[in-house]
Amino acid sequence: MPLHFLSTVIRRCTKITLVIMGLLFSTTGLKAQEAIYLKNRWTNEYIGYWIHESIPGGKPAFYMSTTAKKTLWFVERVDDTYVLLKNKEGLYLNVEKGYLEASKVPASFFSAQWKLPAAGGYNTIINRWTGVYIHNEYGRIEATKGSSGWYSAQWAMEDADGKPVLAKDFSLNTYTSFLPNQQMYYKMEKLTYSSAPLYLDINRAKSSDLAIATDYGGDNGGKAWKFTLVSDGWYKISNLKLGGNKVLAIAKNTNGTYYFVLTDFANYPNQLWRMIQFKDQTLINYVTEKKLQPEKFASMHYTLVSKQHGLEPIKALADMKDNPKFFSYGFNLDLYLYNPFDLFWQVKPVDDIAAIRNIPLNTAEQNALLKESIDNSTKVFNEAMLKATPIAQSPFKMPVGRIKGAELPITPVGGRDLSALYGKNEREYTQEEWDNAVRIAGTIPIYFFNNTNTEIRFTLTYTDQWGQPVTKNYKPMAGKNGAVYLDPLCTYILLTATDPATGKELCKSNLFYRSKAVKIYLDGTVNDARFSVWNW
Repeated sequence: MPLHFLSTVIRRCTKITLVIMGLLFSTTGLKAQEAIYLKNRWTNEYIGYWIHESIPGGKPAFYMSTTAKKTLWFVERVDDTYVLLKNKEGLYLNVEKGYLEASKVPASFFSAQWKLPAAGGYNTIINRWTGVYIHNEYGRIEATKGSSGWYSAQWAMEDADGKPVLAKDFSLNTYTSFLPNQQMYYKMEKLTYSSAPLYLDINRAKSSDLAIATDYGGDNGGKAWKFTLVSDGWYKISNLKLGGNKVLAIAKNTNGTYYFVLTDFANYPNQLWRMIQFKDQTLINYVTEKKLQPEKFASMHYTLVSKQHGLEPIKALADMKDNPKFFSYGFNLDLYLYNPFDLFWQVKPVDDIAAIRNIPLNTAEQNALLKESIDNSTKVFNEAMLKATPIAQSPFKMPVGRIKGAELPITPVGGRDLSALYGKNEREYTQEEWDNAVRIAGTIPIYFFNNTNTEIRFTLTYTDQWGQPVTKNYKPMAGKNGAVYLDPLCTYILLTATDPATGKELCKSNLFYRSKAVKIYLDGTVNDARFSVWNW
C-alpha cells in the first residue's frame, strides 16, 4: 500500500493501551466532552479569556489572542442540537445578562446553550436563547446580531494538541441517518482498503468479544445485526447469534480511548445508537489522489454514534498523517486497536437468515476441515498404539567391577586378608569405559548406519520422558554410523534421512511408539535410498 507516512501512523497506534475498565452505567450517562480552541477566520486569532496583567485585581475578560494566550473550551452536549462551551475553570459561555461572558450559570439556561452549524470549512456559534452570533466584527469579542456570512463570525477549530480539525456540525439532527427496517437483519461491512469484505462479527473463539471478519463456512449469524427503535431516533443493536437481549455498547478505557462491548440491554445511553452520514473530506481527497479505491466512498456509508457520547469523539483532522480514520481504512488489525467512532460502515440487508446460518465451506475451509479430521484420526490411532506398546527394558546395567589402577580394599574378612583374591574375577574398566557405561545404563539404544556412498543428514525426532518435543541432527559420512540412547519413556520416535546438499528428503523410518533397541541401516544411493530396521 503506497502510504508515505505509514511509520508515523503506526507509531501513533502503538500509543494505544488496551487496559480495560468496567462500564460506568447510569440512566443519564456521563457528559461527553471534546476540547477545542476557537480560531477566528478573519483575524486568525483565538478566543482568549483571562485576567489582563496590566489591570491589578481585575476580572477575567475576553480577548482576541495569539497562540500563547488561547483558551481551551470544552464542548458538552445538551441534546441532539445544542451544546455548552466551558473553560477549565468550569465557567460557561453565556448571554444571560444580555452580553457575552463566562460565568457559573446553570447548564439548563438557554442563554448558555449554543448550536455550531458548519459551512465552508468553518463553524458559526449561535445562541439558543437570543439567536445572536459570537464574532469580532468590531475588533472585540462579543455576541450580537450578525450573519453567518461574516468572516468575523466564522471559527476554525483545533484539538487540545493544537492540530486543525475539520469543521463539523454539532447537531446530530442535521445529519442524514440510517433508517432501518426493524423486521430485518443487516450486515455491517467495514469500509476498508482490503479487497475482501470485512464485517462486524461475534468472535468465534469467545462469544463475549467482537471481531471484524470475512465470511466463513458454517454459522455466520454473528454478522447479522438488528436495529430496534427505542426512542427519538435511537436504536438498540442486537445480534442474531446471541439473541435479542445482548446488544452492542460502547465502553471507555482508562486512557480515554473507546471500545465496543456486548452487554445485556438495560436502556443505558451507551447502548443506544444512530448511524449518520459523516463524511471525512480530508480522507476522501487523499484516497482519491492516491487511488486507494476511492469508489468505496461513493456508496452510502455511515458512522456509529452513541447516545452517551454524541458527536464529541467523532472528528476528522485536517492533516492526513494525524487522521485516525485513515488508519482504520488502510489496515486490517484487531478491532480493539480502533476507536469505534473512527470506523465507516456500509449496511447491507440479510435477505436469507437460513443461508447466513449455514454458508457453505470454501475450498480452503474444506481442506482445513479434512486435515483436521485426518489429524484427529491419526491422533486417536497413535494414542491407542502407544497404550498397546510395552515399555522396553534397557540392555545396559550399571557397571560392576573396578577402574584400572584403583586401590584394592585391605580390610580383613573373618580374620583373613583377602586382598590377594581381589581382581581375579572382577572386570577392570578404564575411566572412559566406566563413565560411558554409567551414561548409557538404563537407556534404550538406537544405532543408525549410513551404507550409502555419500554424506547423509539423519534427523531424529521424538517426545522425551517429560512430554517435550525433541529434534536432533547427525551427519555420518558414507560407511559411518551414529548412535543415540533414549530414556525408556520416550515416545513417537522417527528417523528421517535428508540429502544435506539439496535438503531433499530421501526416506523416513517407521514410527516407533516407544523407545526400542534397534539398528537402522540406510542403503542405496541418494536417488534411491531406503531404511531397513533390525532388532538390536
